[in-house]
Amino acid sequence: MASTLLDRERERAATPAVTQADQEDLRRHRRRVIDRARLQEELGELVEAADSAEAARPEILEHLKQALAEGRQEIYRRFEDGLPGHEAAHLMCYLADQVIRT
Repeated sequence: MASTLLDRERERAATPAVTQADQEDLRRHRRRVIDRARLQEELGELVEAADSAEAARPEILEHLKQALAEGRQEIYRRFEDGLPGHEAAHLMCYLADQVIRT
């Protein structure tokens, strides 16, 4: 077991630090799943076009369902292209979180 811990420490030490460019790539990678800023803008336009927020509710619900479906399709495509299962699960959680935050 000691050698396993030692091996993990060596791997961790050999792993390069996450750079600013890597973080930006991750944000872009996630935005292809769902762009919350764009979604919020679109939902705001739906509310403004309707008489009230309550009147826009069916359209808002349909829009959110569409955003979820598109995000799931993108994640599934990536999974089929070799994305590891744990990363696909992480992206599914991210997608749900972004819709809830909206």
